[in-house]
Amino acid sequence: MFNHLPSIGQVIGIAVFVFGFFSSSEIVKKTGAWVILISAIFVWPVSWSGEQTEELIENQQGISESLMHEHEESAETAFKLTLLSAAVALAYLAAAKWKPDFSKPISFAVIAIGSASIAFLVIASHKGGLIKHPELIDGSTANTEINNRHEEQEED
Repeated sequence: MFNHLPSIGQVIGIAVFVFGFFSSSEIVKKTGAWVILISAIFVWPVSWSGEQTEELIENQQGISESLMHEHEESAETAFKLTLLSAAVALAYLAAAKWKPDFSKPISFAVIAIGSASIAFLVIASHKGGLIKHPELIDGSTANTEINNRHEEQEED
């Protein structure tokens, strides 16, 4: 469940921020920015737990190295974008407090970068789920790789 906090938090934060943007409510935008910022903090322990999990499962039967690699690559991008979305949300909060004229252009950046963060968090989450459930991939190389491993082990 802990691994879902950044994804869910970013979705909620961006949704609240966008609602505040279109309703021209500064307090709602600030609330969304805080949710983005707080949820982004959780990407560090989630990333750390991913590294630990990789060590535990990489040699297990039925685990596709290519799927793990794809998940790791997309998770790294999601990690960076989520931290960037937090930085932009923090810049928005600072601008809203000290330089309100700059807050509107920064709002666009919050929405754009936050949306990109969500997209890559979803991609990374999906690819992570496929590691233990490769049967969800229709006709994939992962299934072929797993079947080949099973056949090799049966021959030994």
